[in-house]
Amino acid sequence: MQKASAIDLTTLNDPYVSVLCEEAQTAFGKALSRTEMQRLVSLYLND
Repeated sequence: MQKASAIDLTTLNDPYVSVLCEEAQTAFGKALSRTEMQRLVSLYLND
């Protein structure tokens, strides 16, 4: 399992990851920090 901090945010080029981050920001009502996005991407990639 990769650490959230080690996740490369270039995965945001993946349309699914991009939509996931956008929807999470909408749901939380705020912009996600880099760390929060890395954690979200890590959970997505490990699923």
